[in-house]
Amino acid sequence: QAQQQGALQPDPGQTEESLQNHIADESKEYSAPVRPEAPDPVVKADLSEDAASEDNTPEKKPMQPAEPEIVFEKEICFRIDTKKPQKVHFSYNRAILEGSILTNEPVELTLKSTDEGSGMEAICYKTGDGTAGVLTGDSGSIVLNPGFRGQIEAYAVDKAGNQSEPELSAMLLCENQSPEIQIETEGSPDAWRSDPLRVHVKVTDPGLSAGIQCLKCYAGGEIAVHRENEAQTGITSMEDGFTVDIASEGGKGIPVVVEALDWAGNFHSDSRLVYIDKAAPVIQSEGIHDRMIAGEPVKGKMRIREENDLASAGMKVWKVTSGKKREVIEEKKKETEPFSGAQDIEWDIALEEDGTYDIRMTAKDRAGHESRQDRRVIVDQTNPVIRYVDQMQGVYVPYFQWNYGKEEVVQDETDYSYDIFLDGAFYTTGKKITKEGMRMLQVRAVDAAGNESTAEAVFQIDHTPPRIRVYDVEDGGLYEDMAAVSISVDGKGEYLKEIMVNSEKMKLEADCQIFTRSFQEPGDYQIQVRAEDLAGNQEQEQVTFRIEEQKQLSGGVLKPITRIFRNVDRAPARGTQLQDTEQEKSPAVLWLMLCFTMAGGAFLVRQKIWNRRWRS
Repeated sequence: QAQQQGALQPDPGQTEESLQNHIADESKEYSAPVRPEAPDPVVKADLSEDAASEDNTPEKKPMQPAEPEIVFEKEICFRIDTKKPQKVHFSYNRAILEGSILTNEPVELTLKSTDEGSGMEAICYKTGDGTAGVLTGDSGSIVLNPGFRGQIEAYAVDKAGNQSEPELSAMLLCENQSPEIQIETEGSPDAWRSDPLRVHVKVTDPGLSAGIQCLKCYAGGEIAVHRENEAQTGITSMEDGFTVDIASEGGKGIPVVVEALDWAGNFHSDSRLVYIDKAAPVIQSEGIHDRMIAGEPVKGKMRIREENDLASAGMKVWKVTSGKKREVIEEKKKETEPFSGAQDIEWDIALEEDGTYDIRMTAKDRAGHESRQDRRVIVDQTNPVIRYVDQMQGVYVPYFQWNYGKEEVVQDETDYSYDIFLDGAFYTTGKKITKEGMRMLQVRAVDAAGNESTAEAVFQIDHTPPRIRVYDVEDGGLYEDMAAVSISVDGKGEYLKEIMVNSEKMKLEADCQIFTRSFQEPGDYQIQVRAEDLAGNQEQEQVTFRIEEQKQLSGGVLKPITRIFRNVDRAPARGTQLQDTEQEKSPAVLWLMLCFTMAGGAFLVRQKIWNRRWRS
């Protein structure tokens, strides 16, 4: 028995034609030589029936011949085999999926057959393109290397030359070419962006292909696309896309990974790094704030922090000489290499001379975000420095009470005097002011040299809770079919802080002052409202009502529904509601008119009695 290994190729020393010649040669080996004729042939019992039937003459008494002399004698034994061998059986070293074998590694096929007669001579096989080969004996194996696609047809031949019926193997596809991946992004792949990035992916499996099985795409480690194809579909091209909306951290790119797998087991992965920066550089100052007035030299720090990739940063310090003229006294710049990572820049500022200074900090990242910060600082080592007044600018408070001492409010190297004014009138430290309204605080300080400093702030006193207005529904009201509710606050600085409908928190915009909603589902409703103003005053309100399904009376007349408005300064929304309300109020009006009539009569009687006493 011999085996055929490697790619499917015919055995150069053993073809189907040579096999037939070999079988013919064996037949010749078993043929008997011609026996010479004897002088007196002897008729044996194993002659054929035809020979026996030729003697039809009457039976005569045979003559007794003399014993013949044997010249030559040879006995030949042979077997006759007319039964075909069994069909060839195929076995594989790979699993069969839906009648096919798809693999990216060599496939070994074992071919085997049996014969119960003369015995197996060989197994002949060939492919669809005509390539043939012979495996001697009752079994053998062949190896199919990557690049093969098709089926193997084989039949068995026994030693008597009988051939089995041909048999086909499973469909075989052996290919080791991985799918190809294309990743496309908008613009340069290594450029910083400030907006979400759209990624387009295309996967192809060209040439001899088993078809694409799976496509997966990841953005920042999270699955973005996952598609599976059924076997035997033969899909060799797929396209898809997704959006990357993840901010980079520490200057690192967001990994975009694409994976493709075909049904033969070939896997390919490709990746890109994309860079998305959503935030501008952060500028901070230490020891310096805008409109700062200092009575001593100012020393501070200016910081710039960029988390991803800083392009440039700069600082300029001007000294205001006179009017609008400025003189640059300090300038710093810094530019970094691309993809330098997170940056922290710190610059010191020292303002020692009296004067007005303008400071400007700028920063720009590679995604295009720009940050700018301007500061004005006044250094006055002679004039008094007034503190805490600026903290009152624009604030809302429930009351005003200035409790700072003299040394806390004004700082100066010499003796000084100061006055506090509230709305232009003198104010005594510690006095509590509760009258609501806008107030102006002014502190004026003068030192011994005549230098004067003034600080002003405008603030608001408010200790009245917000007024919550509820329209169109009444607490405990009953409505048919639907109900609409409006909730509002209208005071300055007032806003709706929280609204709960049946314990469900409603979404409110910041500084929301009005909320409207309609309800149509039958059932009980409870609305809880909480309002607040800028001074911290709060107010709560609760209203409950019920909605029932609309009921129809006889004659097709709907039962009227009365809606009582809690705020009489607002007109009813519909005329029917006004009419119903007036109908309900009419008995109260008659009763009120009766009371006024009786009161008027009593007044006239009393007046007459008084007049009589006066005259007497």
